[in-house]
Amino acid sequence: MPEKHKLYDKRHNDAGLTQRELAEASNISTSTISHIECHRGPDVPRDRLRTTKTKLDTALKLLAALGCVSPGTYTLDAFVEAQAVFTRLEIFEAMKTDRLQNRRQPKGASKRHLRAVA
Repeated sequence: MPEKHKLYDKRHNDAGLTQRELAEASNISTSTISHIECHRGPDVPRDRLRTTKTKLDTALKLLAALGCVSPGTYTLDAFVEAQAVFTRLEIFEAMKTDRLQNRRQPKGASKRHLRAVA
């Protein structure tokens, strides 16, 4: 049986939540949760793998809602080590997305630390 994304396992098996319940708890849309679970898992063939624009903020909100990380401020290395849902590659992709978006923001608005708020 193909593996699901680890977000699915944490949400469904560990927390017993539906996508809608997790969406309400994390203030993330159900379509974003579905997209992460369906299109980024290790079972998706490379030719069908979709690139996503998941932000680090989205990952933090989901993990905080699932209780995988406690609210607080994290350096990037501490965040990667504190959770086991998103792979290093996914975090790297999220960093690239954030960096591209930060280029469009006014100077001085860069973020050096990640903040998960309950």
